[in-house]
Amino acid sequence: MARATVDGCDRPCCTTKRLADIPPALTNDDWASYAPHLTKAHIRAILRRVALEALPLPPQLADDLAWFDWIIVNISGGKDSQAILDVVATEARRLGILDRVVAVHADLRDSEWDETIPLAKDWKGTADLAGRHAAAYGVRFIVVSRRTKDGKRQGLLEQIEERGMFPSSAARYCTSDQKRAPVRALITKLVDELGGPKSLGRPVRVLNVMGMRGAESCGRQKLKPFELDHGATSLTTRHVWRWLPIHSWTDEQVWDRIKASGVPYHPVYDHGLTRASCAFCVLASPCDLRKATRLWPAKAREVAALEGRIGHRLRVDLSAQQLVDELDAELAMRSA
Repeated sequence: MARATVDGCDRPCCTTKRLADIPPALTNDDWASYAPHLTKAHIRAILRRVALEALPLPPQLADDLAWFDWIIVNISGGKDSQAILDVVATEARRLGILDRVVAVHADLRDSEWDETIPLAKDWKGTADLAGRHAAAYGVRFIVVSRRTKDGKRQGLLEQIEERGMFPSSAARYCTSDQKRAPVRALITKLVDELGGPKSLGRPVRVLNVMGMRGAESCGRQKLKPFELDHGATSLTTRHVWRWLPIHSWTDEQVWDRIKASGVPYHPVYDHGLTRASCAFCVLASPCDLRKATRLWPAKAREVAALEGRIGHRLRVDLSAQQLVDELDAELAMRSA
């Protein structure tokens, strides 16, 4: 069980071997005398953490998805999300609860592979492909996107220009703002759609399914395949659990599942790319970025122009302008 530590404080009231060791039934007033040096915000955070740790665990996931009221499958159009959709939809159909499954696509708008590039026959963009994936399994499909304070949809490149810097592995606001926040807003709407706890007599149970795999990076290797999502959970209205059903899978297992399903996959893989996220993702390999530049030179130039306007590079070790310069040199050599 997690340690209860508040801002590095090492006093007994803040650092315990187990959250369960905290004296039971402490109220806010009790904490004022038990730990007078803590602020009210710290006290609320500790009490919430204790309450979350006490929530009942769901049954074995592989045996009973029916325990959940909503099963949300995050689909990007890439291979891993296609595999998890196949896993979840197949099991949900067997259990007769396919109507509880919602496939959600977080549309990055100006950063996704769109319909302007002829990647394949009948290609209409990543969001369209995600919708076709959902339709192939007969599940509800919803597209979400980041919205500004005035309600306008905002693409990732637009947000980067507004912030004046690109995301990085240490500051992945692209994930938090463009994906996690819109999906959590959708969870709120789905909870309301069921009538919330007033209708069910208990908090709504939500399973949020994602396609991260341990083989992708050291950071993802450390992720727990199944855990309570503290940030998305409300003690009184909704309990949200995160599940990574293919966390232990290899690339080969993912592709075997996709090929067996017969559902079309993202065409960028046929062009040699290893991932189908943002066309110019800051976490993509240099090899993928160079291939993306050859496939979509207009977007590469757009990103390079953005670098010039904000004075910040796509990556510390590789800028979009470098990618464009390499491409131009290659084209010049061919035409010489």
